[in-house]
Amino acid sequence: MITHSINKVKQAATEHPLVNQVCFGPIEEYDHKATIKYPYVNIDIVSCALYNAAQTHKFRVYVMDRNKIEEAYNKTELIITDMMILLDVNSYTINYFNYNFKDMVNGVYADIEIEGVVSTDCTSDAYADIYGAE
Repeated sequence: MITHSINKVKQAATEHPLVNQVCFGPIEEYDHKATIKYPYVNIDIVSCALYNAAQTHKFRVYVMDRNKIEEAYNKTELIITDMMILLDVNSYTINYFNYNFKDMVNGVYADIEIEGVVSTDCTSDAYADIYGAE
């Protein structure tokens, strides 16, 4: 289920000693917010594919910082590489970007896929978390 996959990626980011904030959702929602603490990781869902009993979520993981461009690229590349090792993701491409948020930020992003088993059990923990059922 998507909740489990999101939590897995968020946990990998939270555990990194250089990361100061982790958020989930469209990156545009966090544009121009003075409360962002850098280095910052944003996780956004790109797509979901179902095949038999397997569900594959594709996430875009952004890592950004406010340092000079070379320093930000070095730091954010290190963070995303460490996260991919922790998540056991072996195939990904690092892309570089610059955004003019409240501050000019530089960083990297990668699209990753996480596969899980589709659960149809309405008593599962994930179902209870989302719908408040017991």
